[in-house]
Order: sequence, then structure tokens, then C-alpha cells
Amino acid sequence: MARGSEPGERSTAERWSRPDGEAGWVQHPERGVLALRLPETGQFILPGGGIEPGETVAAALRREIAEETGVHVNPGEPIVRDHTLFYDLPTGQAWDADVTLLQCEPIDVGSLPTHAPESDPVWLAPADLNESDFHGPSARFVATRRLTDPDPADRGELP
Repeated sequence: MARGSEPGERSTAERWSRPDGEAGWVQHPERGVLALRLPETGQFILPGGGIEPGETVAAALRREIAEETGVHVNPGEPIVRDHTLFYDLPTGQAWDADVTLLQCEPIDVGSLPTHAPESDPVWLAPADLNESDFHGPSARFVATRRLTDPDPADRGELP
């Protein structure tokens, strides 16, 4: 038993770590980049989440993006991986995990749900993306994506 824990209680290491996660860079040519607005802070995150036991990163990303936004995607190549500490404002829970950002092709965008319970899905103009508007690893992912795609025309900006 871990020092300081009660019988039946999880150890500190078990409480503070969760399975790895994934996030998607979903960019539609007319609508922009898919993000989720956090009601607590007004900041954005990229859609994604945890990987269930036995699930691949691509399958988890397909599931999470569909659940969070209603958008169906075809996950592609990984862009970057980040080790981070997550802090969930509503619950006060914290954990660390490795998160992989994947390029995703939107295949069925439909209309985004409104007033989602945890966050509101939105399309953001690529030219308006600023990492300071994003929370946690999403901020680093936006900064990395801008560095790996330096051509302003590819971000929807005018030359």
C-alpha cells in the first residue's frame, strides 16, 4: 500500500495519471479550424480526449470529436506530441498525460450543436488563431501548427 493511503484508496500516482490522450487539428476550407470554447474561461481547446482501453489513437479521436462536436473526421498523421498536466476547473481534478495532435480531414461537418454541457464547438478563422486564446496543451499545439505551416496562404491569411 502506498504511504499515507487508506485501504481501498488509490495511490497518489494512480490519482494523478490517466491514459494518454489525443487532439485533432480539424480545418475545413470554408469554415476554419474546429475548436471548443470553455464556458468557465472563454478560452478555446482543440477537440479530443482520452483513449479507452484497446482503442487506437485514430479511433479515439474519431469518437471524441464526434461526441464533442458532431463533426466526423478522418484522422491523419501526427503533428506533435506533448506531455502535460491537465487541470479540470469544474471538478478540481488534475492529472498528467501524453497528448498527440493529429491532422484530421473533416468528412461530415453538418451543423455544430449549441449549448453543449462542457464546451461550445465553434469554427475559428485560421488567421485569427492566437495561442494565447487557447488553454493548456491546445495553446502549444496552435503555436506548433503555426510554426510548421509558415505559409500565410495555407492559414487562410491574405499575403
